[in-house]
Amino acid sequence: IMARSREAVVMENHWTHSWTYPGLGALMSGTNPISWGTASWDRGEKGQESPMLDPSVDLLAAELSEQGWATAYWTSSYVASTETGLERGYQQFEIVGRNIESAELAAEIATWSDANPDLPQLIHAHFTDAHAEYSGRHSSCEDEVRALDASKCPYKFGTDSNAANAVSEDLKSGAYSEADSTFPSCYAILLATYGCSVRQQDADIEELWTDLSERGLLDDALVVLTTDHGEGLLDPFASHSDDLRSTVSRSWAMFWQPALLTPAVISAPTEAQDIIPSIMEITDRTVD
Repeated sequence: IMARSREAVVMENHWTHSWTYPGLGALMSGTNPISWGTASWDRGEKGQESPMLDPSVDLLAAELSEQGWATAYWTSSYVASTETGLERGYQQFEIVGRNIESAELAAEIATWSDANPDLPQLIHAHFTDAHAEYSGRHSSCEDEVRALDASKCPYKFGTDSNAANAVSEDLKSGAYSEADSTFPSCYAILLATYGCSVRQQDADIEELWTDLSERGLLDDALVVLTTDHGEGLLDPFASHSDDLRSTVSRSWAMFWQPALLTPAVISAPTEAQDIIPSIMEITDRTVD
């Protein structure tokens, strides 16, 4: 994807929220969570229900559907959809599991697109964030990860799906810190497994991109790639940043449409809620 970025407008100094709920809410509504008010999230009984975005908060898909667009959403995370209400406004919606098989997804997108030939289209594919288990590895870095001495770290990143949560809780409670003799080894292992997982995800997205391009679906498309949050990587959490320390995380965003956009790097600070207004400006459309 970094190779693709040379043909795109890239927001390199991009900041997003430190966990999925406010991050995706800001990304998909174009507004900062602070403007929603605390009542916008219905948590129910603590520990029993996840946040549900208030229906009064406008979402891009809902607005575009009202304007006559065909809208579709494939996601690998229920958190990014039915658990929070973020699937609202999509006429075609599907939860496809933890991992999206790129070839299968491309075929589904093509079938859907062909069924809506005369309408402007919003196609949204949400891949599971690499933090989920740090277990997906690209073949190019498997040997490097396997060569690390896992016995020097008490947390089994890449093999135990709960490892990131376990070390995060220990960091939070003070039971584990940089002063521990195993910390450098754990950091090296975490960074390697996470990086290898990201490389696999990058390959999956590239496969999807290539397939859609070969089908002609990207000929006149605006492609937007971004993330919903950053990662802690033991500073101080393993997965996500610490909400108490930092309410935002460094991220990245890219806008690609060669026929319309001249490649550029935007170094000015941008935020998750800037994505939708940027899309509207690029496409010269206004969401009321």
